[in-house]
Amino acid sequence: MFNLLVTGSNGWGTTHGSMKVDRVLNYTAQHVEDHFAPGGKLDQRAVTELPTVFACENGWDGKQPAARVGTLTRVQLVGSEYQLDYVLDPDIPPIANSLLFGDAAHDLHINTTASIPESSRNHWSIKDVDLFKVLLKRGLGQRPQPKVFSFGDEPVDDSLVAVMMPFDAAYNPVYEALRTAIAETGMTCKRADDIWDNDHVVQDVAQLLSLA
Repeated sequence: MFNLLVTGSNGWGTTHGSMKVDRVLNYTAQHVEDHFAPGGKLDQRAVTELPTVFACENGWDGKQPAARVGTLTRVQLVGSEYQLDYVLDPDIPPIANSLLFGDAAHDLHINTTASIPESSRNHWSIKDVDLFKVLLKRGLGQRPQPKVFSFGDEPVDDSLVAVMMPFDAAYNPVYEALRTAIAETGMTCKRADDIWDNDHVVQDVAQLLSLA
């Protein structure tokens, strides 16, 4: 499942927004509404556990900001609206409205045939759809590939810390101090000259950064 939050064509901020109470769970299937708002009261904790698409209404000139994927970190009812704190995922590219409310709308259960379609109404709906499966099917969600070096497909190692510093023996004591401190947290660290897997050190640096 995922949250779909649609605001005016001016777009969302970077970390904070709001939604009127009477616009919450519009365009949402009844069984989903029953789950996330039992007794008509929104389960504010449960909705923060869902991935969220932050989108804008279609502007008359088609220049509305593209949608972004992120996570709600706090939902608080204040008067007649919900105050929202969130973070956007930098690894997922923006999604154009032409895809979100066009080619992918059917797969995402977005209503484009209502008298007021979802692309034209400020609202918050919850969709019973695997968001990331649809994005991957549409070729979204992969990290962009640079031209000078490449990233592998290995998953990020949450216990690995990348250390960036000059390749100079004078910095070895600094590196050893970092390595000792990091080891005390149960993690490990590397710098690019620990690797030497590739012919060019820039590729080793890129590989380390993509894994850590």
